[in-house]
Amino acid sequence: MDKTLPAVGIDVSKLTLDVRVDSQGQPRRLAQRLTNGPQGFAQLQSWFHAQGLPRVHACLEATGTYSDAIAGFLFEQGHQVSVVNPARVAAFRTSEGIRTKTDRHDALVLARFCAQKRPALWSPTPPEVQQLQVLLGRHEAVQVTSRQERNRLENHRLDPLTRQEIQEHIDWLQRQSEHLLQRADDLLLDQGSLRQGCGHLDSIPGIARLTAMRLYSVFFDQQRFDRAAKLVAHTGLCSAREDSGTSVHHKASISKKGNALVRKWLYMSALSVKRCNPDFRQWAAELKARGKSGMCIVVAIMRKLLHLVHGVLKAGEDYDARKAFPAHYGHPTPPVEEAA
Repeated sequence: MDKTLPAVGIDVSKLTLDVRVDSQGQPRRLAQRLTNGPQGFAQLQSWFHAQGLPRVHACLEATGTYSDAIAGFLFEQGHQVSVVNPARVAAFRTSEGIRTKTDRHDALVLARFCAQKRPALWSPTPPEVQQLQVLLGRHEAVQVTSRQERNRLENHRLDPLTRQEIQEHIDWLQRQSEHLLQRADDLLLDQGSLRQGCGHLDSIPGIARLTAMRLYSVFFDQQRFDRAAKLVAHTGLCSAREDSGTSVHHKASISKKGNALVRKWLYMSALSVKRCNPDFRQWAAELKARGKSGMCIVVAIMRKLLHLVHGVLKAGEDYDARKAFPAHYGHPTPPVEEAA
């Protein structure tokens, strides 16, 4: 990362881009409003050159698909790009005492945030991983709708025809779910990198094929998640304590400030592996003997699974129980970070 590049904030909406260059205390204010499309992107690049800014560090909020095109364009043009969590920017706005909220002010806040924080750089998601994310996201949506329809069948006031229509919709959703999973399987067959990565994850006890694909679609980027602790923080399973002075002594717990969907996947996997895998069952018994509660043990297993996910992806190897539980196989035990 080149921290000397000018910081640029870009507020993205469906139709427009509001651009603001951090003035660094100088009286000039460089601002532009452009269309969110190829023509606007070309005008933005020309405007950068006209202002003597051949390369910049651009900061955008994650706004779903609206920010994909401009982020990709800037990356291809050789600029540094950061796509940040809107919650971080909102907290920064409050800390700066900025009360006005318009598109132009949002671009200003992003420019200041970029100049002061220099957030991590973004890179495009590989097309095959993006396609896997689309298929799995659609599959999750179909599953949610199917559960909603099944719950509606519990209504005893439904007339027979309405009940039949709901059941037919459920059957159709089931066929759609199977079709989406088949498309995901076909994608893995066509793409060796996906097949290899998901295969390594599938080898971990408790992580089945679908969960392996889901986890790989989130943690595929080995540069972004270069340490297991980053996976733990991303899912909100890191410890969070509130302890201050003589009056504030809250019990430590997990932060839950992260990807709740990944926590749900890991929770179900943890319950399965705790019951079925001998190594995890023995480890859970050891934690229980040390006075850990049932939920604390489940959270510890979830964190352990994340460490295994990082390990197999980084090493490019299948799960090895001797490395995961060295004490169970006559090897020295490394320090274990306990879950709160």
